[in-house]
Amino acid sequence: MRQRIDYIDLAKGFCILLVILHHIKNPINQTDVDRVLTCFRMPLYFFLSGLFFKRYTGFINFTIRKINKLLVPFFFFMAISCIIYFIGWAIMGHSNYILQFSQNITKDLQNDLLYINIPLWFLISLFETSLIFYLISIICNKLSTRVRARKVLMAMMCFSIGIIGYELGIHKINIPLWIDTSMTAIPFFYTGYFIKNETDFLLPNRFDKYIPFLLAFFGSITYFLADFID
Repeated sequence: MRQRIDYIDLAKGFCILLVILHHIKNPINQTDVDRVLTCFRMPLYFFLSGLFFKRYTGFINFTIRKINKLLVPFFFFMAISCIIYFIGWAIMGHSNYILQFSQNITKDLQNDLLYINIPLWFLISLFETSLIFYLISIICNKLSTRVRARKVLMAMMCFSIGIIGYELGIHKINIPLWIDTSMTAIPFFYTGYFIKNETDFLLPNRFDKYIPFLLAFFGSITYFLADFID
């Protein structure tokens, strides 16, 4: 089992490399390959994050851990990014940009943070997704004492929230700090959680030899059906 977890960690690293590839200028960005990668790159990362979901000792403890793992790195790297930008503006004689940025960020926090360091949105979104999913599990436990009923409720709530988030995106209704994006990610996060806890999918078995064929099959479907995702 330890080997399989290491393999999943490598998959996370692979997703990170795909994100970096997307955010730098390269020939792939102008091809259908980038469209295909965009279609599954972030959903796969949310899925992998769901595999490692743990309740710890309660919601408060869970939130503190997520703050340390996600929000602290967010503010750290955002601060470093701002310092680099400010120094660059000062060197180029654009000190007025610093004042302008400081004024604009109070009006449109989300877009200005994206301007400074685009990929950091994911840390905020993963933090929100984790908390939303934890709250869903708490609600399901409160609504029913039957294990099967709780599982059905959790699936229904997760996919309902995902559909709502998707519809918000389709209609260009954006909730501040990527909450609508986090809602859309809930079904992928839940799927990872479900597979980890309800199946033996992660354990070595005799069907592993067919994985390359499955990847080729689903890769082909993704190539023909993938659409650009903002």
